[in-house]
Amino acid sequence: MISDGCGGVLSCGSCAAPETCGGGGVPNQCGGGGMGMAQVRLRFGMLSGTYLDVIMENDVEVAGFQFDVTGMTLTGAEGGRASMGGFSSASTATRVLAFSTTGARMAPEPAGSLLVRLKLNPVPSMGIEGCIIAPVFSDGAGLSIPTSVGPCFAF
Repeated sequence: MISDGCGGVLSCGSCAAPETCGGGGVPNQCGGGGMGMAQVRLRFGMLSGTYLDVIMENDVEVAGFQFDVTGMTLTGAEGGRASMGGFSSASTATRVLAFSTTGARMAPEPAGSLLVRLKLNPVPSMGIEGCIIAPVFSDGAGLSIPTSVGPCFAF
């Protein structure tokens, strides 16, 4: 049970562990997997030529995402689960955005797999760090999914 902000309480009923009532930031709904627990985890994979892989581990369905990068210049973002799932994607020199116009969602995959392949031009010089910042992932209702990011990539 959580406070309704007006002196009363709201109940979610019974939430399956590790979700909690209001844990996803939405009163009277199960979610969140516990306070501060990321349900989407991003990290860099391999660098192959001018392509750098972004890996996603997700415990919940993902309906759309965006994130920014630092330390590198993008000329595209392609492949991976985003394109296989029929998502429309776009990128700028520092941002990747993907969503479905048909309501498609990426199924949970806690072990992780290729989300998208970043095309770099040029490949940063040795000693530069490339980082993922400001990730925003959403579910089918458009609600934000708690997300964490792994270490930066050392070129």
